[in-house]
Amino acid sequence: MRGLAHSPSVRKKCIRLRLKGYSLNELVQVIKIPKTTVHDWVSHETILSRKAQKRIRQRCLNGVLTANRNRRKKIIKPLKWSTELVSILGHFLFDGYPEIKKRGYVYCSRNLSQIRRIKKLMLKNFGLSPHYRITNKKIIRVEYNSVELYEFINKKIKKLLSYILKSPKEHKRSFLRAFFDDEGGIYYYRGEKRASRTVKGFQYSLKILKLIENLLQTFGINSCVKRDRNEIVIRGRENLIRFQKEINFSAGIYINHQRKRSYWKYRIDKRTILKRAIQSYLN
Repeated sequence: MRGLAHSPSVRKKCIRLRLKGYSLNELVQVIKIPKTTVHDWVSHETILSRKAQKRIRQRCLNGVLTANRNRRKKIIKPLKWSTELVSILGHFLFDGYPEIKKRGYVYCSRNLSQIRRIKKLMLKNFGLSPHYRITNKKIIRVEYNSVELYEFINKKIKKLLSYILKSPKEHKRSFLRAFFDDEGGIYYYRGEKRASRTVKGFQYSLKILKLIENLLQTFGINSCVKRDRNEIVIRGRENLIRFQKEINFSAGIYINHQRKRSYWKYRIDKRTILKRAIQSYLN
């Protein structure tokens, strides 16, 4: 039977320390006997006071917290603002979200080119590689599980929204590109009597839509926020030409042509549609 190979004095010491509030792991370290033997001794012969119970609970909690700290991934943290950092923060703001239980961040996209772009930026700027999941709607989820990343991104996104208006022009451009890549689209069709050429961006936050409107103005691009539709709209030949020159969509961002109401019935990217829309003014 376990526990009988040890002297009575060792057993008494074990029980005495348990009554003081030592946890099982602490008793194993102090007395140097197997945990199973310690458990047998103290589970049958000790009635703990409230003070001892409280100490054991606190020691167990401290052990969990220490283990969690040891599991935290050390990441590279960019020290200065850059076009790449602004792009990363923008993408997490528009098509990303914090992971459940504050373990990291997730970015979602249908476009493989966009997923590759995020992966490259994150590896370069944070030294992190992602986990991937594909939903039943064929959306790719890029998951970065890091408590440090969660804390860093949350703080930086808040600072970004106040920083971006006074930032260098290339940072504004990077932020706008992230917005229109994730939340934007180009709507172009030509009918017998009229044609429609519009760049739109969708966002439930009116504050962000107004921010996008102000940023576009710094590039000489006029736009209009439609509150009832949660969207910002760019129209007119000159505005579209400036948008194409100054902002544009990233290469390889394709529309979802399989939607029932899609005007385009084949695979085509946003850049190409914008180019055709502008060229149609000359035809």
